[in-house]
Amino acid sequence: MNPSPELFAQLTNRLRICYQTFGDPSDPAVILVPGNADSMIVWAEGLIEKLQSSGDGKKYFVIRFDPRDTGLSTEFPVPGGYSIGDMAGDIEGLADHLNLNDTSKGFHIVGLSKGGPVAYTVAARRPRQVRSLSLLYTSPGVSPELPIKGGLDLGFQPMLAGFGDQRETAIKNGMTVYDALTTQPDADERKEVEKAVRRLVERDIKGGTLYSKAPNHGAASYEKDGWPGADTLKMIKCPTTVVQAGKDQIFGEIHGEALAKAIPGDVDYVLWEDVGHEMPRRIWGRMAKVLQKNWERGQSADHVGGDAE
Repeated sequence: MNPSPELFAQLTNRLRICYQTFGDPSDPAVILVPGNADSMIVWAEGLIEKLQSSGDGKKYFVIRFDPRDTGLSTEFPVPGGYSIGDMAGDIEGLADHLNLNDTSKGFHIVGLSKGGPVAYTVAARRPRQVRSLSLLYTSPGVSPELPIKGGLDLGFQPMLAGFGDQRETAIKNGMTVYDALTTQPDADERKEVEKAVRRLVERDIKGGTLYSKAPNHGAASYEKDGWPGADTLKMIKCPTTVVQAGKDQIFGEIHGEALAKAIPGDVDYVLWEDVGHEMPRRIWGRMAKVLQKNWERGQSADHVGGDAE
């Protein structure tokens, strides 16, 4: 895997982003964007190991990072006063820090859940650098026509409301979310997830971001500018894959279908009928194959456009 230590990119006087790389920097680069209020370790090392190497021997340089207000990256006061566009700017700054702004190299980007609009904003604004865009379990934007599924409320509200005063309360809330989102509950999987939730919570406590992440990420989605919308999606020029979970408890199939239709050009729509809004070990193999297929399309495609500014 060849993981780096956890490193920091000082993007502005106020903002520092923690990141980690896996593999050889000379290989095609991939930036993984976590979902709402999640730090980089939601992208498990076991999954990254599968993403790094394809079945036909291709290798990738994988980058994961803590978005602002998660993990060891900068904590903002509540309310944070930033937007999805600002969070996209953090990724652009990280890419520049890693010298991925060379159009002959560029990078692939993967957005998970509410990391999706952050990722597709980067793809729209950096058409000369982004080689491919992969979107997992996400949406073109929540609206009366594209509502969040109501059955989620019991499990999702603790995340939206922020966490309690103690580590164990936060872990309990994290497991409530897992129980609401899993489709194939299994005792061994649950033990593995509980360990992962503990690591996520302990990382946020260490970085001081446990209490700011949920309200500030929520405000970025719904209060300040909101989701980027159709005009941003129309600007995407790179090969794109949209992965929709058939049992997704947050973004139902109408979200994935609408997202795929809103992006022009070379879009693959993939429906996993047996999966919910989850990323357990049992689907890592198929996830790696789908993502690597899109990265290969991006490496070979002549899609480079003009600057979006």
